[in-house]
Amino acid sequence: MGNKAATGARRKWMIWVSIAVLILIVSGYIGYQSVGVYRVLDSFDAPKNELQIGAHQEDESMKPEEWTGAEPVNILLMGGDNRELMKNESARSDSLLVASINPLTKQARLFSVLRDTYVAIYRRPR
Repeated sequence: MGNKAATGARRKWMIWVSIAVLILIVSGYIGYQSVGVYRVLDSFDAPKNELQIGAHQEDESMKPEEWTGAEPVNILLMGGDNRELMKNESARSDSLLVASINPLTKQARLFSVLRDTYVAIYRRPR
């Protein structure tokens, strides 16, 4: 009889410890994400000249032609790597993908460009 009571008490204790560990893990994750959100929101206070947003002038000759829906569309998708960045450093592109969508054939293709791809540029020193 005493052995059953000890087993039941041990089981309750293990359940409470498991719940406490789960709460600690969830609260640690929430804290980690909160720090990331704080850093992003803190970067909004940077002066505009540091962000380089809106630093160009609108030029009518630079506007693209209006899309009629018949031409293929290519979209560059870039994944950023901002781990271990120091202040005033820009994030590096971690992955590059080109999505090509053809509305006439109703096909889409995805082309991945390797991160460390090098291209020789004509008349440039290597």
